[in-house]
Amino acid sequence: MPTYLNSRLANIFVAGFLKSNAISQLGPSESLKELIDIFVDLETNGLNLKLKGKTVKVYFVLVSFLGDNLGINVLSGFAPSFSSMFFCRFCKTNKYNAQIQIIIDDTLIRTVENYNEDKHRDFKETGIEEPSDLNKLTCFHVVNNQVVDIMHDFFSHGICNYDLAIILEYMIVKLKISLKKINYCIQVFDFGPTENRNKFRKITRQHISKVAFKMTAREMMMFIHYFPLLFGTLFPLNDKVWDFACSLVELVDSILLPRYTTEILDALQEQIVYHHTLYLKLFKTKLKPKYHIPLHYVQSIKHVGHIRYIWCFRFEAFHQIFKQYCRNITSRVNICLTLCIKAGLVFANNLKDNNFIPPIIKYTKGKLLLPNLEIFQYLKTFINFLL
Repeated sequence: MPTYLNSRLANIFVAGFLKSNAISQLGPSESLKELIDIFVDLETNGLNLKLKGKTVKVYFVLVSFLGDNLGINVLSGFAPSFSSMFFCRFCKTNKYNAQIQIIIDDTLIRTVENYNEDKHRDFKETGIEEPSDLNKLTCFHVVNNQVVDIMHDFFSHGICNYDLAIILEYMIVKLKISLKKINYCIQVFDFGPTENRNKFRKITRQHISKVAFKMTAREMMMFIHYFPLLFGTLFPLNDKVWDFACSLVELVDSILLPRYTTEILDALQEQIVYHHTLYLKLFKTKLKPKYHIPLHYVQSIKHVGHIRYIWCFRFEAFHQIFKQYCRNITSRVNICLTLCIKAGLVFANNLKDNNFIPPIIKYTKGKLLLPNLEIFQYLKTFINFLL
């Protein structure tokens, strides 16, 4: 479907709700058993659909499993914590090497073959907590699910937060720029009519020290985009930290591109290496687990396409609706069943009103509207007067 239809919340359908403690007790495969059985049936038996008076059997294939890193790791049977020794679902790099790694070792990439060997070994040696039943599908394997989520990797408690905290700390401590002046630059900046609603609260020292900025992912994305215009005049010439801040802005702009070529992918890989190298060199600190995931971005783009179309922004917006339902529901006997009933009613209403695909806009021949000559003459006289 076109991307403008994919982004409609009405086109996100609920398969079910799971409690996190149920996944912890039963395991991901047992928790998803009924859903996986449906996937297997759709892949092997298909559905008979009537199209233009003819009955056609259509088979469905699971292509990708979307979500944030933690959600995909848990439901795919990989390490449920990013402090685990082998936390990455793309490769078998251990957490100590990941703290200084800027280039992926191709010999450590996870494959179906080494996955089948590792699933029988100890979790601490492989990062596979439980073999996933999703692998029952003929055309899908959790190792080949090369999906990333740039929303959580960069904008929501991700790389942008870590980088921003360390840059602002440098501005305050080294460049002697007061926090009051930083906030003043933000307040007086004109973000334009479309972005003014995404303005955020004042930045405090506590936000910087705890790397917990009171910004939504959309606000963080906007803040990084306008960072050079906000603070460019406050940095001295040839400042290395300024180069690091610009490398972050360029990296974010590159991953948000709607189209990629081979040359752009090569440049993206170099930008990631350059950004990580500056981080290690300038701040003498180790890379966080979030910094490791972008090393696989080029690989992911080659497998699944443009990663800006598979992020979690719209899923999070859909999630907010059901969080509001939870606040309004007083019963906690079976909250998942209550939410499923609500989702079913919403789906039925959308089906009745045909809200899934909006009507096609038909364009007709336009009419030429001539300006009022008296008003035109008045404006012309007024402009001449000003000149």
